Amino acid sequence: MRKKLQLKGTRSATRRLVAFSGRERRFKADSNHCISKQIAISSSLIGLENLTHIRERTNRRNKKKASKKQKKSKRRQTNWSFAELHSQIAYKAILNNSMAVKVDAEYTSQQCVKCGHTDRKNRPNKGLDFRCEACNFTIHADLLG
Repeated sequence: MRKKLQLKGTRSATRRLVAFSGRERRFKADSNHCISKQIAISSSLIGLENLTHIRERTNRRNKKKASKKQKKSKRRQTNWSFAELHSQIAYKAILNNSMAVKVDAEYTSQQCVKCGHTDRKNRPNKGLDFRCEACNFTIHADLLG
């Protein structure tokens, strides 16, 4: 719809584009509020990864090789406001007597939260299980992250 209105270029099409962009902005803000509320309530210590240049760091297929589903997913990801989500998590964490901390993402999926041991072998077969080689602490990898 946006593409069609942009190609048309009339005053009424521009007006509709402005209304459409406002609707998109409110939807993103509402989604960020809902997500940040769930995260802030869920734990007392929240680690936030530095997401600057996230769009350049993620591997995506070239336009010629990408399917329609991949293109739609990429479009959705590039429009998302990560900084807004970070700021909302930070202030809601303070309201819920918890703390949000920016964390360096290096080796977080390989480091044990109990003993601090970092090793590739802690993530067998790069799967969803985390098992520390030093203290045998076991947890789901997504919960660890």
